[in-house]
Amino acid sequence: MRDVGTGSARRQSLHLPNGRTVQIACHHSDISIGGALAFSGGDWEPHLRSFFERTIRPDWVCLDIGANVGIHTLSMAVLAPEGRVVAFEADPGNFELLIRNVAELPSPRGEIINVPHALWSKPAALTLASIDELAGCCFISATDDPVSNERLIREVVSATAIRGLDLHLHSTAVRAIPLDDWVDLHGLERIDLVKMDVEGAELRVLEGARKTLHRCKPLLVTEYNASCAKTYFGDRPDSYFEALREYFADIRIIEADGSLSHPLQTWSELDVRLTRGRGWEDLLCATGAGRSPC
Repeated sequence: MRDVGTGSARRQSLHLPNGRTVQIACHHSDISIGGALAFSGGDWEPHLRSFFERTIRPDWVCLDIGANVGIHTLSMAVLAPEGRVVAFEADPGNFELLIRNVAELPSPRGEIINVPHALWSKPAALTLASIDELAGCCFISATDDPVSNERLIREVVSATAIRGLDLHLHSTAVRAIPLDDWVDLHGLERIDLVKMDVEGAELRVLEGARKTLHRCKPLLVTEYNASCAKTYFGDRPDSYFEALREYFADIRIIEADGSLSHPLQTWSELDVRLTRGRGWEDLLCATGAGRSPC
């Protein structure tokens, strides 16, 4: 596990909704989050922040699956000061920083519950590969061999971004549970919005959340990264999209300004965007029953 003590963390500005700015702790050597925040002046994924600002209501219950150091967790909490955010983060180093950042978030803010587990299709013990320099890119791996895992991460992350950069990898055994099991155990009666970004493992998390999705009918904001899913799990590029279509009647791309695209009817429509663009997109998925995209 990477060291995230006081001496190895750095502070970065982060812009939150409604014009608020806070200082958060990031891994000292990380370029994927800490470096990106430094480069942007604190402007992390403004398209999602804008979408959340227009969508999340003050009393909503939100889940942040793949919370990392808590960037979107904090945004959700300030937008739902009468509600609750449940943040799931399996990487021990990220989780320690998540706890720190949550504790330092000033009021007004909703209740935040931090959960140090991975979500999966069934209860399991999994291997999580972590990279000091790419703290935002932890992934579930079939091996704890650092050489093999470095090869995988270099296939997924832009070669330009990490060319010539020494990567320091770690493997951690993590507990994984289905979301349905966690919700039942803790008696969570309501979920309004789920944000999910788990580096290609989204299909497995979805499989473990069937009952919850059917009962609560939340909005789902999910990253679609076919490269991660193929490299780490051998999935076909369209596998996750076809699974989403089973649960959600309305699937759209969240555009750069936080607005929504037209509804996606076929895989080919999304494939065109992935191929012509950056290789991944954030999607907004709604059941069409009581939940409508903004």
